[in-house]
Amino acid sequence: MAMAVSSYNLGYVVYIQLNAEVAASISLVSYARVFSTFGEIRSLNVQRCKVDGTVEVQFFEEDAARALCTHIDSHRGLHGLKSDDSADADSAFLSGSAVSVPIRAAPAGADRRQSAPDAFNVDDVCLTSGQETRSSIIVGQVPKDCSAITFLEQLQLHNILDHINFFYMPVDKAKRRSCGYVFLDFRDPTDVLRFKSKLKKIGMGIGAAKSGRKLHVHFAHMQVRATSQGNFTERRQLTVYDLLDLASLHGLLSLDSDLAVA
Repeated sequence: MAMAVSSYNLGYVVYIQLNAEVAASISLVSYARVFSTFGEIRSLNVQRCKVDGTVEVQFFEEDAARALCTHIDSHRGLHGLKSDDSADADSAFLSGSAVSVPIRAAPAGADRRQSAPDAFNVDDVCLTSGQETRSSIIVGQVPKDCSAITFLEQLQLHNILDHINFFYMPVDKAKRRSCGYVFLDFRDPTDVLRFKSKLKKIGMGIGAAKSGRKLHVHFAHMQVRATSQGNFTERRQLTVYDLLDLASLHGLLSLDSDLAVA
């Protein structure tokens, strides 16, 4: 396993090199649960897993990124990852050590021309003009005691729910609480603006202010529309439970565990 740590857009990234064949069988939920034990995750990118085994996890705090690297170095691997068949996936990790990179290093992928802040920030002007076509976002700084149902109820209260194709809130099963972020995919890119306009009220509704948090939004590395748009061809109003069923169908939500939040 080879690792690198860099900083961009007020986040701290760890790049991990895995065995591509084994890594491709590890669920996104498993990655999120294991990495969130080291700190609050800002984003998780596994798009390159099937190609070259690269996983990119971004934390809000540098200490979290360093803790992950220290753990991997000391244990020569990372325990807890599970493949889709529930088998232990420790064999996915290749040998290697932490590699230091410049503080302003670009994200993994030499072909990325934009800096990270430009690449993932939500630009209202581009959305309004139609220049921006992405519709999948990450909502960060979600209170960890907020449940999936509570968040979805707030979306319904503010007339956002019927504009959503996809919802995912990763949960730390051991601590029975949210990992601190939510993944949303909207029917249309302009719906992201609608959501942003209600962000403050939604934050108040889920108790963000009480916990000293302020919700923020940025585009997700992985866009649902680019990978599974065909599964959302039927345009109709979705209920809370429809969304949960969709998330479960795509393997991003376990109804037995991800809803087990206080």
